[in-house]
Amino acid sequence: MTTSKQTMRNPIQTTLFLSGLCSTLWGCGSLTEQQQPNEAGKNIADTTTYNITLSADNPYAARVTADTSTLTSFELQPPRSNQRVENKLHPTFYCDDKPIALGTQPRTVSCKQLRWSIFFKPRPELGVNPAAQQNIVSATSSPWWLITEWDSLPRIANVKGTQVCATFGKEQHCKPFPTTDQPPLFMSVGNQLKEYSLGTLDVTLYSELEKEKADELMHKFVEISQYLYEVFPSNDSPSDNDNSWELTWLTKEKSSGHYGGAAGYHSFMANYLQENGQPTAESDAILLRISAHESVHVISRLKLPGWAEESLPQYYAFKALNKLSVDDMTALQFWQQTKEKTPHSQDSLYQAEQQIEENHDMSYFPLVYGKGAAFWNEVDNALQRNGEDLDSYISQLDQQEFREGKLPTAFETSLQNGIGVKAWKKIKSDYLLANSEPVAS
Repeated sequence: MTTSKQTMRNPIQTTLFLSGLCSTLWGCGSLTEQQQPNEAGKNIADTTTYNITLSADNPYAARVTADTSTLTSFELQPPRSNQRVENKLHPTFYCDDKPIALGTQPRTVSCKQLRWSIFFKPRPELGVNPAAQQNIVSATSSPWWLITEWDSLPRIANVKGTQVCATFGKEQHCKPFPTTDQPPLFMSVGNQLKEYSLGTLDVTLYSELEKEKADELMHKFVEISQYLYEVFPSNDSPSDNDNSWELTWLTKEKSSGHYGGAAGYHSFMANYLQENGQPTAESDAILLRISAHESVHVISRLKLPGWAEESLPQYYAFKALNKLSVDDMTALQFWQQTKEKTPHSQDSLYQAEQQIEENHDMSYFPLVYGKGAAFWNEVDNALQRNGEDLDSYISQLDQQEFREGKLPTAFETSLQNGIGVKAWKKIKSDYLLANSEPVAS
């Protein structure tokens, strides 16, 4: 599952650490091409850095500072907010020593330094739920932190690039701060395990798993991701400087009743299922399936309606594991096993899209994942019976318009040509249309 769309991978580029609001390569004494006044007279800075200082002495709060001494004035924008979180701890921002009542609206301020604190909730006894996307600390003898931008990190308008750097002892971890039209920032500190290479990507794993098990699963995940890169049109953007992925694998007790994942900017989190602290027979497959699903969100540039945005990654998570002999459970088999317990299982995927978009009815999401993945499985099976494969059709969804959440006519026609009119009508009737809705000829 993801709460934000359209993340991306990008070419390798060395990141230059800049501690102030202007590049030391260009100087701060005069206005250059990298620092120009905007219409309101505010300076446009080349870059800034948010420095987060973490401490084992007080693990539940962290001090954040940003050097703003090169700006005469600037607009401070409130953090993005996670509406699902109750009882939020909103930070108080200080411009030098003056508190700022930021609220939900931007404020124009002038000072040499911004500072504030962010707060962390203790790691739940049964494990972290990635979908909650909260700041978490595991305050053990070897502490680690999960930092998210939600309700914690504001933005300074007109700054061309912002880094977020978290420091714990001698460890410093820096990431680009995404813009508001990009997925949210997640970063882990204190539980880094190992770095891997995935094609042109540098992948860093943060994990609660035993090192040997995490390394074993990571090598399988690299294979899975290489296959997914071959299938999905990827979001290579030469204007984006970050060519690194971060994976955070978090243990979760089965007795908690739910597990999952979440994708952020160049990163994702996934659960590893346990019973009383020990892996189950399905733990490896579940972790890799969640990781594969979330990695599609990171890789793909396809702009899809909600039902397809989740069901296509879910199907390819099953397919990737099947293809690499990691697990033999198919998406179609999973749906057959779970549909009786799935709310609204008799409704169509187009009905689910309408209920989610118009009525914000989240009870339809299990249907989207289960029945949606089964739909793509049926389509793929039909194509393979005719000597083709869904893999070669995915790129046709790129740059196509989905009117009212429905598959583009050109894509439908292409599938119909691949599997035959009769087979396509049956699949469309079984999965996409309401029971009373006729299938167009």
